[in-house]
Amino acid sequence: MSLVGTIGRTAIVPEALRGGNIARAIARIEPSTLVPARWIARFLQSPAMQEWLNRESREVARKTLNLGTLASAPIPLAPPAEMKEILRKLDELLAKHAEVTQLLMSQAAEIDRVESAILDKAFRGELVPQDSDDEPASVLLERIRAERAAAPAKQRRGVRARARR
Repeated sequence: MSLVGTIGRTAIVPEALRGGNIARAIARIEPSTLVPARWIARFLQSPAMQEWLNRESREVARKTLNLGTLASAPIPLAPPAEMKEILRKLDELLAKHAEVTQLLMSQAAEIDRVESAILDKAFRGELVPQDSDDEPASVLLERIRAERAAAPAKQRRGVRARARR
């Protein structure tokens, strides 16, 4: 588990790496044979434990959690069969959560695509049937420009000119 910087990140190290070197900013937690490593890892990742870890850490230059403080962390236990069932159910729920999150992300992307397509059609005038008697926008804009150019200079000044007086 990380003890410096981003406190509380966890990983389960494969048995093949047993005895390997680790950085000083990392704690190696070796559970008893009665407690599955996944149980401890899942608990350390829980919101309640992450809050506890952050509350117990100190910050000078970088946030740091003391190894002794980690050793005193309260880790709830249950009978082995119960821990196994809780982990199974947790894995199942986390898999469903990941599936729903992926679905929501793909739906959000689809909504963005549809919104963009609707805006494109709106700007091309393709959302509703067009009235052939309506003048094109280019003609309307040209008419507005001509009316402005023909208007007396005094009327064209408007509010801004009066505000400067």
